[in-house]
Amino acid sequence: MLKKHFITQELPSKDGYTWTLASRLGSMLTEVEALYGERDKSWTFVGLEFEENGPQNWFPGNCGNIAIQLNTNAINDEVLAHYQLAHEVVHLLAPSGARGAPVIEEGLATMYSENYLSANYGITDYSKFTNLDSYIEAARLVRELLAFDPDAIRKLRDIEPSFKKMSLDTFAEAGLDYTKGKITKLVASFVRE
Repeated sequence: MLKKHFITQELPSKDGYTWTLASRLGSMLTEVEALYGERDKSWTFVGLEFEENGPQNWFPGNCGNIAIQLNTNAINDEVLAHYQLAHEVVHLLAPSGARGAPVIEEGLATMYSENYLSANYGITDYSKFTNLDSYIEAARLVRELLAFDPDAIRKLRDIEPSFKKMSLDTFAEAGLDYTKGKITKLVASFVRE
């Protein structure tokens, strides 16, 4: 396991510490809230762990807690861990306590994780990371929405903070004159394939 996932070192300048997964998560969460609106603070984030079925968020005890589980394949891979973490951070914005998300949420999570790799590692070929057609398509649909209106996600979440509760009406109330067919695809349940 990469020690730097969890063990920090004081910087030579003595004015801070090296990044760990926890501090990186804090930075990512601040960024996604600035970009896409505040997270639902009724949920308590309780930490990070690795699990064979990850990456995913889970809700230990079904009591309002949420944890991020990264896949065990990222234990020794810093870039993969950061990609998975960036994806799961988006799901902290509007947890539901249940599995399943709409296309707009999975697409935003995929897009943000790809953008994170590009900004922090100069990676622009995401095929090693985003390798399922359903995620590629969801990210494409969200990028298309944000090309139409760069503030679309924030506008939508101002009307309806939960991605799962977004509908055609949410787009209308947000003043987004987007095509019905594209909206229908975005608010549909995501199917991983």
